[in-house]
Formats: sequence, structure tokens, C-alpha cells
Amino acid sequence: MKLNGQVAIVTAAAGAGIGQAVARRFAEEGAQVVISDAHAKRAQEVAQKMRTDYGREFPAFGCDVTRRDQVTAMVSAAMERFGQIDILFNNAGINKLEPVWEMADETWHLVLNVCLTGTFYVTRAVLPHMIRRKRGAIASMASVAGWIASDAGQAHYCAAKAGVMA
Repeated sequence: MKLNGQVAIVTAAAGAGIGQAVARRFAEEGAQVVISDAHAKRAQEVAQKMRTDYGREFPAFGCDVTRRDQVTAMVSAAMERFGQIDILFNNAGINKLEPVWEMADETWHLVLNVCLTGTFYVTRAVLPHMIRRKRGAIASMASVAGWIASDAGQAHYCAAKAGVMA
């Protein structure tokens, strides 16, 4: 119960991968976990399953991290409910493979907006609460792709993940 009494927000927590695994691990360690995902229905389903598995409530939010209004609403709701945010796990990301010479502007912007701008928006939204309390932890998922350029149509993803690391 290393995280007992702490509140964590996990973005992209309703998929089958890292986000949900982190949310569950935080819950096992006693944290109050806010389940956030771009897919509201999926977030609700995961929160319900976690309620069953852990015997307590897990607030769930449909939150597109590229939308400042949705990020602000999620963070405000978490603060209203719990009065604090101790941990942020930025997990939201996306990739769509396209070679640079064929890449649509929309593809470039989608990947940069979700991976990099979304990380910025959520981090910026929680920081004032952490600064006020003089405590908090933020972890942002990156990728080895941020260090090693790829010729597999991932220029946008590599740039975004390098930006997250920076």
C-alpha cells in the first residue's frame, strides 16, 4: 500500500496495454485512480471492472487529451472529488505509419497533438495543484523511437516522443 492516500490520474487507462496495467498497479498500491481515456464508454467499462476487482469507486472520464476543455474538466472534477492530485501518468499516444514523403498534414498533426501536445495539456493542468502542495510526481511515456529515428513511416511519432523526453 505504498500509494495509500494518494490520487493518480492515468491517461489512456482504458486500453488493454500499459495505461490499464499502470492504473491497476496504482490501485493495488492503494491509490485513488482516475481512469481517463479518449473513449468514454471504454473508460466507464474499465472503471466498473476495477470497482468489482478492488471493491471501491474509480471515477472515469472520457477525455481527449488534445482538447484543453476536456483536460481542464477532468482535472477540475478530480480536484473537486479528492482535493488533491499526487501522481500523473501521461500515457496517451497514437501512431499512424506513413512515410514522410506521403504523410498528410492531418496525420502529422494527429500524432504530435496526442503524443506531445496532450502530454503538455495534462501536465500543465495538474502542475498548479502539485506546486501548491509542494509535492507530486509526473511520469510521461516516451519510446525508444524518440532516440532512434525510424525509416518505417514514424517520423512524426519519433519527433513527438523526443519532445516528450525533452
